Amino acid sequence: MIPKQAILLCGGRGERLRPLTDSIPKPLVPVCGRPFLSYLVEQLRKNGVEKILLLAGYRGEQIAQHFQFIDDVICIAQPEEWETGRRLKDAATLLDPQFMLLYGDTYANVDFTALAEQHYRHRRGLTVSVYRQKGNVRVIGDFIDRYDSDNKQMHNDIGYMIAERDRLLPKVTSGSFSLALADMAWVGGVAAHVHTGDYLAFDDAEGLRRMEEYFQLRVGT
Repeated sequence: MIPKQAILLCGGRGERLRPLTDSIPKPLVPVCGRPFLSYLVEQLRKNGVEKILLLAGYRGEQIAQHFQFIDDVICIAQPEEWETGRRLKDAATLLDPQFMLLYGDTYANVDFTALAEQHYRHRRGLTVSVYRQKGNVRVIGDFIDRYDSDNKQMHNDIGYMIAERDRLLPKVTSGSFSLALADMAWVGGVAAHVHTGDYLAFDDAEGLRRMEEYFQLRVGT
């Protein structure tokens, strides 16, 4: 069963998208005339997610204002300087026992049902969608056994995770969320869902251009 709650980490500043992000947060950057974050929210709804929690940082009040009248979306505007781990820990009391976790600057046409099946098959504390390209995770069989920030591995973590709250949160520190992922992978606590479809991230102007082209061809996805 696909979790009914999703958490989106959307606190980044988007330095490589300046000057565009001097005035708006990265997740609200327009893609084909719509804030990028709206595509993720729409995708989650289409897959049966009923509650969406946005953990915002840089210019987070703009994200909160954008979604203020949408009943199933809650935004918490947290301090800009917080790392992703601290954002998640700060929201601990709002987390369901099981939830999805996404990054606020990537989009992939992930098969949510297949992801959930992989999670229940292995019953680890975390199941992470990965994409085969030079990246930060080493996948052995159905598991991630190593997380490296140096991007020298054969797969890349693209988010779209399913997490067990009570097994994940004890590993989360006030630093980067990736530290918890690395710690859990080291002891066999992370399953991998290999995604073979479309995957895009907009870290810079070129990434944004590719995102625009993608959604121009898939209006309403």
